[in-house]
Amino acid sequence: MGMDFNHSSRKWFLTGLALLLIPAILIPGCSKKRETTTSQTITEHADTTAMDTGKLDTGRAPVPPVRANPIEIKIADAGQTFTYHVGDKFTVLLDGNNFPQAQLSFDPGGVISLDSSAPPATAPNYAAAFVAVAPGEAVVKNGTFTVTIRIVS
Repeated sequence: MGMDFNHSSRKWFLTGLALLLIPAILIPGCSKKRETTTSQTITEHADTTAMDTGKLDTGRAPVPPVRANPIEIKIADAGQTFTYHVGDKFTVLLDGNNFPQAQLSFDPGGVISLDSSAPPATAPNYAAAFVAVAPGEAVVKNGTFTVTIRIVS
């Protein structure tokens, strides 16, 4: 009976040891610690590097990201670039005292065009409505106010 006790104890000890080591072996990123002879603990990290599939060459030309862009572009938006799809409409709202409507311009033509459906604005402000016509980039400017409009299909 003494021999069965030792064999049984050893079996339970090895089973417990195996249960403690399995997570360290099977779980990626799990740290293993070992003691050095100078009583310092060194932590080794498992390699968790994965393949980045976002940079694979698909053979297609990259498309600029399309983010949620405002329907109304205001003075505070000066200097920014906005991306719209062909057919999208947007409005530029400016203060007529500082940015007279007669000085509003966009270049080149053919990428965006003025739309006659401009919403009403309270004087001295004014609204200029545009529609995206074709892929490309156009610059809308009035004095120091400039925005770049990128149109994608």
